[in-house]
Amino acid sequence: MAGLSILGRRPRRLLLALLVGGVVFFTVLLSRGTPPSTTPHAAGARRDSSGPVIREHPIPRLMEDARRKWDEKVKRQSRTLGQAVKEYKQRYGRRPPRGFDKWFAFAQSKGFEMIDEFDGLDEDIYPFFRLPPLEVRRRTAQVGRLVSMDLVRFERGRAVVVTREKDGLVDASRAYGLIEMMENSGVLSEMPEGIEWAVNGLAEGRVFVPWEWSQSDNRTRSSAKGIESAIGQPFLPTWRAQSSVWEQYRNTCHPATPARQDSSVFEFPDKTAILPPFIPPPVDGPSDSDPGPTFAFLEDTQHRLDFCNDPYRFFEFGHFYSDWRTIKALYPVFSPGKAPGSADIRIPSSYYYRPSGHYTYGYKSTYNQVFDNDDQDPPWERKFTKIFWRGATTGGGSTPPARYSHYQRHRLVQQANQPNPHALPVVYPTSPPPPAENAGWWARWRDAGASYGLATIAIDKLNAAQMDVAFTNVVACEPYLNGGCPGMRQDYRLEKPVALSEAYKYKLLIDVDGMGNSARFLGFQASRSAVVKATVYSEFFTDWIQPWLHFIPLSYTYAELYHIYAFFFGLSPQTLDPSVAPRYRYEPGTHDERGDRLLKSIADEGRKWKQNYARTVDMEVYTYRLCLEWARLWADDRQAWDYV
Repeated sequence: MAGLSILGRRPRRLLLALLVGGVVFFTVLLSRGTPPSTTPHAAGARRDSSGPVIREHPIPRLMEDARRKWDEKVKRQSRTLGQAVKEYKQRYGRRPPRGFDKWFAFAQSKGFEMIDEFDGLDEDIYPFFRLPPLEVRRRTAQVGRLVSMDLVRFERGRAVVVTREKDGLVDASRAYGLIEMMENSGVLSEMPEGIEWAVNGLAEGRVFVPWEWSQSDNRTRSSAKGIESAIGQPFLPTWRAQSSVWEQYRNTCHPATPARQDSSVFEFPDKTAILPPFIPPPVDGPSDSDPGPTFAFLEDTQHRLDFCNDPYRFFEFGHFYSDWRTIKALYPVFSPGKAPGSADIRIPSSYYYRPSGHYTYGYKSTYNQVFDNDDQDPPWERKFTKIFWRGATTGGGSTPPARYSHYQRHRLVQQANQPNPHALPVVYPTSPPPPAENAGWWARWRDAGASYGLATIAIDKLNAAQMDVAFTNVVACEPYLNGGCPGMRQDYRLEKPVALSEAYKYKLLIDVDGMGNSARFLGFQASRSAVVKATVYSEFFTDWIQPWLHFIPLSYTYAELYHIYAFFFGLSPQTLDPSVAPRYRYEPGTHDERGDRLLKSIADEGRKWKQNYARTVDMEVYTYRLCLEWARLWADDRQAWDYV
């Protein structure tokens, strides 16, 4: 599982006491002694007992394992229709949907390569096989008419958006994006008259089914009396202090899990302004040879983070603060991303599909056209050697209000800019790696005597050398405890808004969630920069991308970020020696040259991946197959909609 246990099992009452006492998020998290991932790659490093030398770094192994996994995945894809049908039956235990042969022909004609990789799609639609067709149709119509939804209907040969009771709160852009993908793929010719899709008008996940309701006795309860009858209460668009997304998520958990056992412990913290600076956690061994628990790395993003069994830091995720009421019954809602615990059905984001200057690499508004190369994207050697992020404070809602400092975006901006007198042990290479040109390179490097040094460096100095992170706008900030919006502007670094292309000037780009999944990810991937991504969302392409080959996964604590930078760039003179003036571009000899080439390989592979596996036509292929599956669920005689 990608999102592994991050915290230990110390008494939960102790955690609450620490929070009340003002112990900061970073210290509490890491002092529990469990790294962001407990895989062998993230468990630390093999250390030389003779001194402060670390002989094996987890990142090279992660990179080589990623290459191997990706090559194996690409190699095993079906090449013929017969192979694809056989693989489908083996994976999902049923026949493909009717029209599968036409989908396969369309996919092949477009050069689509991930023929068999639709496990996420199957995960989304599988629960609806347990609902009778009438229930699927009725629930679609009911949920599609809620204020925060849009209903797409296929009638008289075309797909249209049905808008009712919207009050101007939803602009239907996601619904129109889905229609464009269906039209351009040609799948509408396979659709039955009257079929409908309920499309989420918001970024957040919407469907959280209580565990008790997911059991067989309750799963097929009738919605004949309407959605309010099905969920057991009137449905209002927002929470109005009646509940929260976190409370609804808790209800999706098994009754025996920690999140359900003692709800009084797992409550939102008190209102707060900006948090105090974090204190690096203590190390287990001698200070000159143990980097401590921050020296740990994820194999994948945390899109499968299990808050049911590890609920201790739930309040550091903005989507749990969303103001929009969720739906606590199995209703089919098509959304651009899927958070842990939600039952939404993933579709490609319209922000990915429809080009714009905000999200699309190479977009020229003058021509309304997307180009493969952006003239604002410099060659690698001319990029700044810093970690870059810009964005608004849209990291969560206000239910409950005034907890902004815990949101993922606020924590990132705080960590990168807040004055911090403490020091952090950082691992850096003392012998350069060989070129990563073929399998086994990391083992040869290790066996040849690769080693790393350990330097304890002031966090202020690390931030000055490594980080360029700031907000560009503060929104919905009136409840902020320290003076509302003016106070937030004062407490957090704020810079002028910049174009998407400004990020391309940097070698390492951070991508973090906002209200939902980040819509800038594919724009970053298309650039010549490397991407570090921290997310709890899965998307349509999650089965098609390989962490550590195409991008670098980052934990939600950001604890390992300094080690990631140091591995690829080394430690520059301005970091080690305060008398040396800062240098902002890579210069041979200033950082580790071969580590820099390794990072460039991730940037190159990520760009190649975007150009070959996340094209707009790949989104159409995904949508085509999803619609075939949905048409079968819609039909009265589902067996007649099998491909034979």
